[in-house]
Amino acid sequence: MRITHVPQLTLAALAALSLAACADTPTAGPAEPGGPLHAAAADTAAPPQEIVYEGEKEYEEIASQVPGYAAHWYDEDGNRVVALTDPSQEALALRVIESRSEPEPAEGETRTGATRVIQVKHDFVTLRDWRNRANFPLFSEKGVVLLDLDEQRNALFVGVADESARAGAEAQLRAAGVPLDAAIIEVTGAPELYQTLQNFFRPLQSGYQIQNAPGGGICTLGVPGLTAGPSYITNSHCTQVYWWNTGTAFYQHLNLGGPWFIGNEAVDPPGWACGGGWVCRWSDAALVPVAAGVPAANQIARTAWWGVHWNPGSLNTGGIAAFNVVNPPQWWPLLGQVVDKVGRTTGWNRGVVTHTCVNLSAFPGRMVLCQYLMTNMAGPGDSGSPVFRQLPNNQAQVTGLLWGGIVTPWFKRSIFSPRGGVFVDLGA
Repeated sequence: MRITHVPQLTLAALAALSLAACADTPTAGPAEPGGPLHAAAADTAAPPQEIVYEGEKEYEEIASQVPGYAAHWYDEDGNRVVALTDPSQEALALRVIESRSEPEPAEGETRTGATRVIQVKHDFVTLRDWRNRANFPLFSEKGVVLLDLDEQRNALFVGVADESARAGAEAQLRAAGVPLDAAIIEVTGAPELYQTLQNFFRPLQSGYQIQNAPGGGICTLGVPGLTAGPSYITNSHCTQVYWWNTGTAFYQHLNLGGPWFIGNEAVDPPGWACGGGWVCRWSDAALVPVAAGVPAANQIARTAWWGVHWNPGSLNTGGIAAFNVVNPPQWWPLLGQVVDKVGRTTGWNRGVVTHTCVNLSAFPGRMVLCQYLMTNMAGPGDSGSPVFRQLPNNQAQVTGLLWGGIVTPWFKRSIFSPRGGVFVDLGA
């Protein structure tokens, strides 16, 4: 590709260029270089213990004094609601409830001082016993995700991941002796585990937060390297010295030492004289081989949902299967192509390639040739984010490495180095 035919953005046009980068701007130019985790299982198993729900202790105590007591709570208007199967027990119920201490209203809470008594079908003890009998059988059914003794609806509330779990849940309720009219089954979806892109995670996956030492700048673990051993590529500006290999150490996520170590920068070339006093490269990239003993995966982290264009996506990765990286990469993306990125600050985001083979001046005297612009959102700390195409069967084809953005009221774009340019620079 001839450089003279590549469109070039001027320095003036890039006055608003901002690196979605580390906390510390790197120096430009060369510089001087115990025991088992778990106890052994016992030979014999103890009988199962009766589960005591400490959060229901108050209900248990009131139910032991008030026949037919089901529950009490405050409604949205601040009225106290008392649920009884036998309304004739109202006076006793109020006397017992009011003899107990209650926490002071929190900021924004309203208490009117009024009480409303409602009649319900099932008392607390009955619902409790049904819940306890049905608990383990219900959760043996694939797709059952929660079980609640729902005081306000006076029923057992069963949450399922999707409709396919309803029939099995009903069967288990019947087997446990729970009348189906005393149960409410709703599709809630599965719970999210709040592991995020900003947490420590093993095995290593692209998209998680990393930190360099000794400066402590925060970036994103980038695309897997095409090397014999496990390696990752992040931005050169996330290292201690831009476009120069100083062996910068990287860690995950906010701890510099010990089990958080990832590896040291190994390839980060100085660039080449490309005319007019400029030094050029084809990417803002540095190769970091994974240290011995550190588990690593050829994967990109996947979060709960993605944002479109300039809307941030989810950071939550808990319980979500990562994207499996397939080879070969897409070396040079296409104009108008839909691409995704995953970064520690703005999460999983989807956009469109809007400019191809753009020349950019990132630091004085240094030019990055043939870069790509896209509408994906990015922010400080997203530098190094993998840019990829989402393929069927939870697969990802890497197509670039995000390193910055141009953000003005009239022009919003993220910038990434194409995978082909990364390969030319690093050979990986």
